[in-house]
Formats: sequence, C-alpha cells, structure tokens
Amino acid sequence: MANKKLLVSRVIEWSGLGLLARQLRQPNLIIYNFHRIRSEEILNSQFDENVFGITAGQLERLLKTLLTYAEPIGEEEIYNHITHRRPLTRRSFAVTFDDGYSDFYEVVWPLLRSLNIKPILFISTEAVTSRKLWWWDQIAYIVKHSPLRTWTWEGRKFHLPEESGKLILSLQRSYKTDVDFGNSKSMITLATQLGVTLFAEKNDSDQILTWDQIRILISEGVTVGAHSHRHDIFSKMTLEDQRQDLEQCLSILMQQLGVRPKSLAWPVGGYPHFTSGSVEIAKSLGFEMIYSFETGANSLNSVNPYNIKRVNGNNHPVVACAEMAFPEIFQQYKSLPTIGEH
Repeated sequence: MANKKLLVSRVIEWSGLGLLARQLRQPNLIIYNFHRIRSEEILNSQFDENVFGITAGQLERLLKTLLTYAEPIGEEEIYNHITHRRPLTRRSFAVTFDDGYSDFYEVVWPLLRSLNIKPILFISTEAVTSRKLWWWDQIAYIVKHSPLRTWTWEGRKFHLPEESGKLILSLQRSYKTDVDFGNSKSMITLATQLGVTLFAEKNDSDQILTWDQIRILISEGVTVGAHSHRHDIFSKMTLEDQRQDLEQCLSILMQQLGVRPKSLAWPVGGYPHFTSGSVEIAKSLGFEMIYSFETGANSLNSVNPYNIKRVNGNNHPVVACAEMAFPEIFQQYKSLPTIGEH
C-alpha cells in the first residue's frame, strides 16, 4: 500500500498536477498525525514496531517540504478559525502526536521547536500514570517473547517466531472489535497461554512520557489534548463506560497539569472506532474540538469542530505534497459513523 501511494504521488507531482491543484483547488487545512518517531532505524524492538513512524531525519525533511507550501498553525489558530471565523492562509497545516511516547520529548519537540511548529500532544492518561504500555505494545511484547514454536489463533496455526508479525496484527485486529478482548485480565490470559510473564524485565516505563516531562513541554509551548484514559475502542464500549473513561482522563489531566483541554482525539480514530453517541458524550463533557484519524483534509471555512479530520503523517515528502493537493485520494475512512448508541 505504501509503495502504491508513493507511485501515485510521484505521478501527481512530476506531472505538475500537484502544483496546479494546490494553486486552483479549494483551500484546505491538513492535519498530519504521528505516534512515534525514531531517532534511528529501530530493528527488533521488543514492542510494536508498526507504531514507529518515519525517522527524525525523514520527519525533518517532510516538515521542511510542507513549510514551502503551507503555513503551520496550532490549536489556538484552529479554534479561532472555527469559533470566531478568523481567516487562515490558503494552505495551512498542523501537526499532532497521539498517545504519549517519550520520544516526543527526546526527539520530536526539539525539531518542531526549531521550525516554529506548535503541535498538539494528545495524552492517554492510564499509561502515563501506571507506567505500563498500551495494549498494542503489550500484544507485541507477549508474542515476541513467547517460547512456543507454534500457536493457534482463530483457527489458524502460526509458526513462531517466523510469523510473529502476522500473529501480532491478527491479535490487534481482534482487540479492536472483540468486546471481551481488551481488559487487563484477557491480556494476562494471553500472556499465560503464550508462556510469557508480562513485562518481567520492567523496561517499558522509559517508553512513556512522565508527568514532569509533559509539564515542561507545556511550559515550552506544547498544547496538550485528551486521548482517553485507557485508549480502548469506543465503538465497542457502552455509553456509560465511554463517559467514565473520558471523565477519568479529564480528571487526571486537570489534577496533574492544571489544564482542561479543549481538544479530544479518539483512540485509533477512524470512523469505525467511535459512534455518534461517543460524540454526544464528548460534547456534553465540554470538549470543543474532536479529532478523527485517517479521514482526510478539512475545507477551510467549513471545518466541523466535532470531526476535525487528520491524515497519517508517516509518509514520504512527495506523498505529503500530493496529499495536500488531492487529500481525498489518500483518506482511509470516507464517512462519519451512523452507528447508534452502543
């Protein structure tokens, strides 16, 4: 898929269509989202390698390319544009980071600060508080540390470690849809079945931002938003559980940081991962801007504050430029959920 996107993007840019579209098409706001950035190539990580995006050098080249085409803005400009109709430049972009990995503090923020880019950092509070990594990293850790040579999941036999990556992806897909797969008990059960003591080496904490680091980031100009407490999939939760999760997230952020965030980004963030009921709960709790993910670009002057769209930022600079010209080609999720009140 990545190679196909790059090929299409090269055709768009090298043909001149990209430049023409950026000049003539309706102006837009593109928000590039990231999770983890590597200071160098990460090989054989004991956690989820798929959550790592581009390297720091690639991120620098990407941002410098974007700066030649568009104006970087932060949460304040987005809020003023939506709420007070303050105009933005014809081409604007913003940068967000989800979850709360420590490489944001160590690698990303020094680069963004040097380029005068004001990011929004969406924090999932349980991991920062408990010092335990998120479910996708736990799944990857369990599979990669299993002493078993084969294991059967959903009727398919996986050969380990040769097919560890395939098993990890299969388990992660199941987590997103299976209501019973996702609590701490089920993760312990999975570890037991695969013969693993979960995080026995106690080396996962340094992967996560600390509250002290987040306070420093805020003091230096980073905006913090909410990213739920447990980072569960809201579309598989009851409305009451969704409300309790967001209330706990808000309570911890206000207690630890002294700020009440305006913005919420849904965990995982695609349209299948939250419902119309989720949106109503978030609005009732006072969130003024809600962000989805891999849902495209936002048309200036018609940004929906409760569905601010974001694209995946982990792309080649040529892809990012083509995305700015034709964002609808690259969005993964096409329409808002019409799911009821689960």
